[in-house]
Amino acid sequence: MDTELDAAIFDFGGVLTTPIRAAFAEFERALGLPEQAILEAFRHQPPDSEPDFFLLEKGLITEGDFYQRMYERLREFTGMDLPMPEDPAEVRRRMFGSLRRNDEMLQAAVRIGAQYKTAILTNNVKEWHDWRELVDAHVFDLVIDSSHVGMRKPDPEIYHHTVRELGVAPARAAFIDDIPTNVEGASAVGLRAIHFTTTEEVIAQLKPLFPRAFEETVHA
Repeated sequence: MDTELDAAIFDFGGVLTTPIRAAFAEFERALGLPEQAILEAFRHQPPDSEPDFFLLEKGLITEGDFYQRMYERLREFTGMDLPMPEDPAEVRRRMFGSLRRNDEMLQAAVRIGAQYKTAILTNNVKEWHDWRELVDAHVFDLVIDSSHVGMRKPDPEIYHHTVRELGVAPARAAFIDDIPTNVEGASAVGLRAIHFTTTEEVIAQLKPLFPRAFEETVHA
């Protein structure tokens, strides 16, 4: 039997929004790149260093530095001449411009937040600001942004930091993320970790954990 919890922690991209990879795919089509070229550029790991996007999400390199390196990788992978826009924000707009809010998931988070504690835990970038407005981050009790705290999922300490800031024990919080390694990291520190598959399936898993938020639907 599911135990009622005290807090729900939501990932940003791919949970409170449409999938990040779908946005990548649209950007690839716009540039004429092969499928998953951007994902491969993100995954590239220089010798004796973390992948560049790890450094970006920890606030250790700038957005401009990251995109310059990403375009260099894309040129190497594809052999294509890809001039990078002068303004890094233009790359951001092109790469994430198709990202949309997941209204149904946000509505569920608001319902939970009316009765329980809620947080957003996101691997994000210092220069990005509009994402908070996109998902109405102000309605959550807490926002933990990797680039501001200097650590990222699935590092154990970022989960511990989040529940400490919420004032709950790990076992008393649910965590929802679309990336399996982040889900596994949360589970390893004792959170009730839920892999985001579809909005409907995740809400069905949340209802017994936060029954007061869904009383009308539970008893219907």
